[in-house]
Order: sequence, then C-alpha cells, then structure tokens
Amino acid sequence: MSFRYTSLKKPEILFIIVGLVVFAFLLVQPLPPATMENCVKHEGAVESVSDGQSGDIVIRLKNHKASYYINRGEESGLTVSKLEALLVNKHVELLTIKNPSPLSGPTSSQHIAQVKFDDSVVYSEL
Repeated sequence: MSFRYTSLKKPEILFIIVGLVVFAFLLVQPLPPATMENCVKHEGAVESVSDGQSGDIVIRLKNHKASYYINRGEESGLTVSKLEALLVNKHVELLTIKNPSPLSGPTSSQHIAQVKFDDSVVYSEL
C-alpha cells in the first residue's frame, strides 16, 4: 500500500483560508446590546452562585444544563455572597441575550441581561 502525495492548488488553498476566516468570525462574534426583543427567558430554582472569570458572577439553575453569567457583575456592585443569600434555592427568572453564534448550544454559558426574584429586579442591563 502506498500513499501518493498530492499538492494543493492555489484555488483550494484560498478556499481553505476563506473557510477558516469565516469560521473564526462566527466563533468570536460579540453579543448585541440587551433588548427585550433579543432576550430569552429561563426560569428555575437557583442551585449555586459563584465567581467566574474577570469579575463575572455565575448562576446555575437546578435541572438546567447551561450556566448563566452576569458579565463583570462585581463591577456593578453585586457580590457572590449577597446573591447567594438572596437567591439560592429560590425561584428566579433570568433573561439572557440570544447568542448569534451558530456554535453556541443549550449547554453553553449564557449572558444574563436581567435577574428577577419575587417580582423585583435584582439586576438589569435593559
């Protein structure tokens, strides 16, 4: 059994490079600003509140595969300890921004635009 070396031609190389650039663009698209029209509602009991990267605050809901984060939540005056005391084991409503990337899925981390608990807004970007 022998393998034959085949060289790529210029159009093939160009096609591969363009494909990689398009893939990279889809991967790193920034999220749009939060509006009611581009948000999705998630409801459930809060399982945990923890620190994330770069001052983010991560909220996990029971029976949800995704994790939800408040981008740089600590910079907006929120703390993990305050949110833990207020929200853990409580039913909340989260609004998350729809991610335009086709690579995001139901188990990905989702950006929180608003947190409501007991008919009051705890956090909002709207």
